[in-house]
Amino acid sequence: MYCKDLSAYRYAEHLKRRGLRNVGWLSGRKPYAQGRVSDAAKDALWAHLLLPVARMRGFHECDLCAPSPKGPLSASHNGATLTLGWAEIRVFANSGRVYAAPTLVWHYVEAHSYAPPDEFVAALLDGVAPGSPAFIERVCEYDSGFVHPAALTKRPGR
Repeated sequence: MYCKDLSAYRYAEHLKRRGLRNVGWLSGRKPYAQGRVSDAAKDALWAHLLLPVARMRGFHECDLCAPSPKGPLSASHNGATLTLGWAEIRVFANSGRVYAAPTLVWHYVEAHSYAPPDEFVAALLDGVAPGSPAFIERVCEYDSGFVHPAALTKRPGR
């Protein structure tokens, strides 16, 4: 689903919040900004991908690839591998602005040279750190069903 960068979020009705802005909802039928993303910004983006929100039952395929790969895409970074296209991330800027991006944003940056808006990159680098107590508090405001991945691996009584 295409959404113009920095437009008001509109993907999942139950997740809409005032001020939530789209980033990285690309389509093969629309032009998008291209350029280099710094390694520091990629590391910060990956850290956000480790804490997905808005988990969906299905997945999106990349329609920028030719031919389009069938099935969910995966990505690796610093020895970890994730499946993409089934969830979103939230990035919290210090200014108070909040960004929503599909997890496929990683693939778009890596495989298609997508250059997210500068204010999104600044929020990745200088915004609320993913995993911090402030991040967890904020992300729960945007997705009441958020479950920290560490909680999924804990066993009762351990």
